[in-house]
Amino acid sequence: NKGAQPILVLAGMLVKGGKQDRQIAQDLVIPPGQSVGVDAYCVEQGRWTAQREGQATGGRFETQNMLASKSIRGKGQFKQSQSEVWADVAKANAAAGKLPSTGTYMATVEESDAQAKARRQRMQAALALTQAFARLDRDGAPVGMAYAIDGMVREVRSFAHPNIYSLHAGTLLNTIAVEAELAQRKALADGKPIFNRQAQSLQVRELVQGALNLQEERVDTAGGNTNFYKKDGKVWNGKCKTGEKDLTESWSPAE
Repeated sequence: NKGAQPILVLAGMLVKGGKQDRQIAQDLVIPPGQSVGVDAYCVEQGRWTAQREGQATGGRFETQNMLASKSIRGKGQFKQSQSEVWADVAKANAAAGKLPSTGTYMATVEESDAQAKARRQRMQAALALTQAFARLDRDGAPVGMAYAIDGMVREVRSFAHPNIYSLHAGTLLNTIAVEAELAQRKALADGKPIFNRQAQSLQVRELVQGALNLQEERVDTAGGNTNFYKKDGKVWNGKCKTGEKDLTESWSPAE
């Protein structure tokens, strides 16, 4: 962090390059003027070289304005399983019709198919309209969002301040658009109609309330932060803390 403000990095953040494409495994805060270690999982199984698609990476990574899908992220963040991350990357690539030689998830993220790109762009444009509520001058503006795919709420995510949320809103919306487009593609492949009804907002309340009374599990990250997770058969809940300040919370159904 070369700046004067701390940086919040979200779990699932995709970084491309190095000797293999990866996802950041845990939410972490990088203090001003400091470098910290990070937990990470590989999302590219077949490469261990500083050459990527014929180009030298110099061992450096480029961050993407995108998180890994909820399932891929969860296999690293919550289950801490590289093999399950790879398995879910393979599923995502198969759903997208991708067979990259190195098995990288970026083959799905960096879609080249014109029809798929058009679907994603339409969804990104529609989702971007929801950011209008962030400009509402009401109770300090929103601090988070919930989203559903195929009528089921996938995740509820909130931040400590509207400004923190707004910094990450674009990344979250890009991620949701890819997940939704893959769900549409699966429906088309299975010969099923694309789900086009509104999800029940009651799911959001039930999901959050169900997490409140669960016991927290402490996870110390390589970056020197402490994350707290709650887990049962129905609900995952995570907090990222620096000192005593909560920066972000998310609730999402367990796999």
